[in-house]
Amino acid sequence: YRNWQAVERNGGNASKGIFLHGPHGVGKSFLNQVLFSQFKEVTFLHVTSKSMASPKDIARIFEVARMKKPAMVIFEDVDLMGFGARDNNQSNSALNQILNEMSGIADNRGILILASSSRLTLDPALMRSGRLESAIFMKTLEYPERLEALKLFTRRLTVKDPGVLEEVAEKTEGYNGADLKALTTRAITKAVEGGSMDRK
Repeated sequence: YRNWQAVERNGGNASKGIFLHGPHGVGKSFLNQVLFSQFKEVTFLHVTSKSMASPKDIARIFEVARMKKPAMVIFEDVDLMGFGARDNNQSNSALNQILNEMSGIADNRGILILASSSRLTLDPALMRSGRLESAIFMKTLEYPERLEALKLFTRRLTVKDPGVLEEVAEKTEGYNGADLKALTTRAITKAVEGGSMDRK
């Protein structure tokens, strides 16, 4: 994504959109945090079903993204926005608007769409080339992924013994990103209350 200009300059087509799907709690939202920490030069626009109410909202989101690119537009729980598979007779103005925005009529170079859902399928029109053309299934976190999550959640702390995080990662099989975040928060709260961590 960082090299989208070089990719297109050499005749390639940089990815326009990615669809993340998988059961609740596997880390789709956590991945957004990781991206935010890694791409400091990118404008992030985070969209949820509560913050987006109309086609005008979608148009405004893309307008801001085009003004501030490189930009990443994250649609979280996109199926709740009415973008799931629909019947042939079903009309959805919000879906039609996002299809128009991603159709290439406007200059969307330098804009990446990241949509997440616990549902396996979205409306087929969204999955066509030039839209959400890449689909990634997210499974339960393995040990290396749990360790990286713990490192991210404790990045502002001084961890004297890195082996502690490795031990916790080994003992948290089956934990998802939200579980690990909650575990880290409880540990920090306990340390502050116990006086072993600065309250300031």
